Amino acid sequence: MTNQFSAIPDPIQDSFDTGPLSWVIGEIRDSLARSKNAIFEGVNADDEGKSTLLAHAKSYLHQAHGALQIVDVDGVAIITETVEDILERIKAGSLPFSQVNAEAIARGYSAVVEYLEELLAGSQPQPVRLFPYYRGLLEVRGAERIHPADLFFPNLAIRPHLPPNPAPATKVDYTNLRLRFEKALLPFLKNGEKEKATPLVDVIAMVERSQDNSQSHAFWWVMAGFAETVAAGQVPSEQFVKQLFGRINLQIRRLAEGSTSISERLLRDALFFIARASDPTPRAKQIRSVYQLDGLVPKDYERPRYGQIDLAALQLAKDHLNQAKTVWSRIADDDANMWPAFEQEMQILADASTKLNAPSLPKLLRELNGIARHCANGLASIAASVAGTMCASWKAPRPRCTMPQARRARSYGAGTRAGCSRWPQNFEAAKTRFSFNPETGLYRANPLERSATPSAIHVDVAPLEGSTSTTVAPTLSTNVPHEEAVLTVEEELVLHEQQSKDLAASVAANPEDLNLQAQLKESLQQVRKDAALLDNAEAKGRAQAAIDKLESPDFVASQEASRCAAALGRAAPRPDQDLRGCCSWTGY
Repeated sequence: MTNQFSAIPDPIQDSFDTGPLSWVIGEIRDSLARSKNAIFEGVNADDEGKSTLLAHAKSYLHQAHGALQIVDVDGVAIITETVEDILERIKAGSLPFSQVNAEAIARGYSAVVEYLEELLAGSQPQPVRLFPYYRGLLEVRGAERIHPADLFFPNLAIRPHLPPNPAPATKVDYTNLRLRFEKALLPFLKNGEKEKATPLVDVIAMVERSQDNSQSHAFWWVMAGFAETVAAGQVPSEQFVKQLFGRINLQIRRLAEGSTSISERLLRDALFFIARASDPTPRAKQIRSVYQLDGLVPKDYERPRYGQIDLAALQLAKDHLNQAKTVWSRIADDDANMWPAFEQEMQILADASTKLNAPSLPKLLRELNGIARHCANGLASIAASVAGTMCASWKAPRPRCTMPQARRARSYGAGTRAGCSRWPQNFEAAKTRFSFNPETGLYRANPLERSATPSAIHVDVAPLEGSTSTTVAPTLSTNVPHEEAVLTVEEELVLHEQQSKDLAASVAANPEDLNLQAQLKESLQQVRKDAALLDNAEAKGRAQAAIDKLESPDFVASQEASRCAAALGRAAPRPDQDLRGCCSWTGY
């Protein structure tokens, strides 16, 4: 079954509000610059100096975090959080306080600042562009998963409602389907030829057709689109692609075991590869249209884009450009005495531009300076001529206003009124973003809370079969049947880690109870299984380490279980806590 779509209606489109960012960009820039300086100073300092400067670097980074809480920019916080983790590891001694690590952090800082400035200038949010710098930081940390999809944020609040599958005549044998999938997977893993992915497409399509829940149906619809994209050769058979097929195998195993939970990280990773496709298949086009993926993954996302220029020189150039514009305005008002100041600003601007990795820019600025002087020589005479003409027109009988002139005047007035009408809105928005403390006499920035469970946007997907139109556009659904939400693997991981923590505490309190130890081991194995599907190496490693302790002949329940409970307590988020990289699929 294939469907074809036009663009999704405007209400689904997200827009980036640059207002909050414009208020805090200066603080973010300054805090990260100070943090960077402290890090580089600490590289060559003695042990005591290293400790002090490292604390300063972390403090300045926290200030940047505070400013970033004011805005809602996907991807940026992941970079700064990774740097914070690196600084913690340096403090603990597990990472060296070296020049190489300092340079990786500095590149991450520069990328964050330049990316935010691009957003302020009106660029489309594309956090995947930060991947080269994120990868460098993860390499410093020694992370197992280094995946660009961690910086990919599709709108998972969109809920595709596909045409329902007909009820199968017999019960679906997921165990047999998984055996078929594993048999087809091995040849693909060996050589990665796109033709070897075709049998995988067939099995996933059969799984998709067996789903009677719209949430599960949409999930496997995306998995089928990913598999078709690989089979069509639109995505190279790289390691990440092979790993993703391996995780799909784990997802089918859950079906065979009777579990209906689905992995949102797996969904997001699959959408990432669909968004990368150069010539998407018909199904991939549907998915890209529904989830609004076009433009989210630039083709050159692996090429370093930021850090190619001197940020200090860029800021100096911006400052003097603004000053030159101010001086020019005074010259345009017939203040010839400002010419020396204008030439001085243009000269400083030209000198600063030599460090901006644009060889032709200094020459252009100098030529603009000459052109400006040439143009300004006639400003006085032009102004006198204009003034004379205006005086003559005022004295002359006024002709009746023509309709084009009236329309232009009305349009100008409407634009002015529209601009003025937004001022109260901006003031009201500022009230929610800042609060005044009368005791200290200071304003405090209030973080903007992102909803942990965004409102679902239900989209009806109509089949193309039987339609006389060449395209069938998705429409916002107004009649959504109630369905029980399918639990996500992310939610199960939180629950299982919490369960393991509680059991570990019980084992510590009752070290002779072998039944409790068996329950703890079973719970930890479930954590390990969840983490494997989510490609969460840290959670998987914690669970495996705890299992190894349980199976060790030297296991001392009262001591080891207490440490296990403490480790799981630090790792497991609260059930109501928003999971980074996961949007809860409620609302079905």
